[in-house]
Amino acid sequence: MALPEPDETVASGAKPRRGVSWWAKHVLIVFVVIVIAVALGIPAYQGYRPRALINGALMAGNELKIGVAEFYEQHDRLPQPAEAAALQLRPSVLKQARSVVWDSAGRSVIITVDEPQSQAGKRVALYAEERDRTLFWTCRTIDLEVKYLPATCR
Repeated sequence: MALPEPDETVASGAKPRRGVSWWAKHVLIVFVVIVIAVALGIPAYQGYRPRALINGALMAGNELKIGVAEFYEQHDRLPQPAEAAALQLRPSVLKQARSVVWDSAGRSVIITVDEPQSQAGKRVALYAEERDRTLFWTCRTIDLEVKYLPATCR
């Protein structure tokens, strides 16, 4: 009876190779996870950036809104066009807003956005409503896309 020839892989202590290595599998899994994260993250960021810029423009509008509210507390009425000139904002406050003005006829603070480029020149308004000697403000779009407004304005 003949003895079987010794297996070189078993004799040397190395394990026989079977398919793809453990490291290659894990690298592939990590790669797939990264691709999925990028595929989901890029569209989300594209919507986030314009909303953040428009929110910055609304912050400038809030500065003028506060000025109008203070005028209302002192005089029990909203400012007229000549009085509103004193309430206008410094250019340093206008970061993402092209302009922020008080419209006494419409009883609103009108904000013209400067950024993002797709929405540049479009407007949103903060309307003042008097109830029981108190001002209440509502936010409405004039020609700005609603999807870019903060949740409080939708």
